[in-house]
Amino acid sequence: MKFSKKIVCWSSLFFVLLLGIGLAGCGKQQTNAHGHDYVKIYNRHDKLIKTLSNAKSIAYFSDFVGDKGGDSVDSKPVKTSDHAKVIYRYLMHQNKGNVNVTMKAFSNVKYMTVSNIAGIVGPVTFRVSNKEFHTFNHPKS
Repeated sequence: MKFSKKIVCWSSLFFVLLLGIGLAGCGKQQTNAHGHDYVKIYNRHDKLIKTLSNAKSIAYFSDFVGDKGGDSVDSKPVKTSDHAKVIYRYLMHQNKGNVNVTMKAFSNVKYMTVSNIAGIVGPVTFRVSNKEFHTFNHPKS
């Protein structure tokens, strides 16, 4: 009888401990000024020109960076020339985990550079199609 009371007591303590750890993660998460994911677009003078926060835009950027980042891991590193000029900087923010990814679009070469991709050390540079080049060099449209 004494032995089963100890088991019940320890089991209860273990259950309460697990419950406490589980509920600790349910507390209010710290949010940014927007409280959600967003993409901020800056021009070459580092002036904010547009903020995107709708789900469709966020999904597009997330998929684009994920696909290009994944493709570039398999290929040899690409280096842009010294004459490449940054025209826009895209700051992509994911609220969960407070993660920021920066993507730079160039005005005179069909490459983009992305930094802070999870699991990849250092910036990644990749070639873009004509359509992607046009899209990222005209963010207002």
